[in-house]
Amino acid sequence: MTTPKKVLVTGGCGYIGSVLLDTLGRHLEGHVIRIFDNLSGAGINGLEQLPLDGHYQFIEGDLLDPNQLDYALNDVDIVIHLAAKANTPLSFENPEMTRQVNQWGTTHLVDACLDHDVEHLIFASSAAVYGPQLQQAETDTPDPLGGYGSSKLAAEQYIRSKEGKLNYTIFRLGTVYGPSPTMRTQAFVNRLCFLAGTKKKLTVFGDGQQVRPVIQIDDVCRLFMDTLNDPDKYRNDIFNVCQSNCTILDVVEAITNHKTDTDVAYTDQDIRTRYNFSMNCDKITETGWQPRVDLGKGVKSVIDQFQGFEKVNTSMKGLL
Repeated sequence: MTTPKKVLVTGGCGYIGSVLLDTLGRHLEGHVIRIFDNLSGAGINGLEQLPLDGHYQFIEGDLLDPNQLDYALNDVDIVIHLAAKANTPLSFENPEMTRQVNQWGTTHLVDACLDHDVEHLIFASSAAVYGPQLQQAETDTPDPLGGYGSSKLAAEQYIRSKEGKLNYTIFRLGTVYGPSPTMRTQAFVNRLCFLAGTKKKLTVFGDGQQVRPVIQIDDVCRLFMDTLNDPDKYRNDIFNVCQSNCTILDVVEAITNHKTDTDVAYTDQDIRTRYNFSMNCDKITETGWQPRVDLGKGVKSVIDQFQGFEKVNTSMKGLL
């Protein structure tokens, strides 16, 4: 982008958003970065310690309020849509709220983009749209399981229905992990790294051979930047995005290679942990974009946030 633009980031205070704001602030010289967030997650943590030479605007608002969206979209050129009710792929919690935010909130946003002649909408979707299937490509039929994947797929479908009126890019992201001012530990890689970093046992459900697609957060933000700089490469298309399809044990091995004193415990699994998910990401790499952070470096980037932790002595001796 050579001509200065106004870029709106929905969910800018969230897990991915707070890292993306830093990336945009360092690389989008002269551009205005407008943040739209309802502060229901980590609050303003994601707005702290941003690059001092960035140009930011903040609007507190909700996707479900069309009037607030209309205000936020005024004079906006590009939208990066991250705001969502974030659940794990097999979460069945709060299905109605998940659908309202992820599906209907996106519908309201798309309508506002059309009203304001937005040039390009970049949407962070999820591998969860495929459901528990292996090596799914963008041309395969999604079959989501649970409210999160279903709501993301419905949002995609509404965006695509406006092709010809609104330019879009849809990224189906694997499990995103890595350090952030508002880091989430619900996703399995961050959770395992957090346990290792704080000297807890790593809990593996079942045999650990379950497969998941993963992508480190800095690579996600680089991809968004690349899309801003070269939108034609990604315009009006859907892309799977992951660095690798790894097993739970692959993550455990990457962690124990970095922290050799880490303990691992195996336990029974239930329906939420036994399924396999994987994606074919050939299409995104054919554009010339490649992830840079492999699993070993990625888990290290999380664990290193917790230096100085020691194991807790749980013995009751001397306390009774």
